[in-house]
Amino acid sequence: MRRKLLAGGGILLVVLILVAVIVTAVPMAVFATVAVDTPQDLVVTAITATYTAMTNASDGVDFANNGRVFIHVKSTYTALQEITIVTAKTYRGYALADQTFEIPASGESFIGPFPADVFNDSSGNVNVQAVGAVFPLSFTVAAIRY
Repeated sequence: MRRKLLAGGGILLVVLILVAVIVTAVPMAVFATVAVDTPQDLVVTAITATYTAMTNASDGVDFANNGRVFIHVKSTYTALQEITIVTAKTYRGYALADQTFEIPASGESFIGPFPADVFNDSSGNVNVQAVGAVFPLSFTVAAIRY
């Protein structure tokens, strides 16, 4: 029984590594970042979220992350758009795939939380990018810590 479990785990590990290699082989665009946001604390009473705008191709948003942060992304654009959360983690030398999320036309999405050991860069921040989007964008992002 133990041998079967070990074999199954080994196969799963190989599949995960192959997926990571294939996904990271796709060329990614390089982006500049605009701001480092400090997440707002979620409290029992209402909060008024502070949003940072991403309005052109070089915009991105970094936010401090303790593993208990989620983001609220709003789009006023008239078509579906995508954002990417950059994954800073590697596993045995292989980069893990960035996570891409669709934001509906003139809609909004809550995304997260972001485990710090997977998503934090060396500064303790998570990076959000607009990828493959039609510009000008109309994204705003708020980071909220719970």
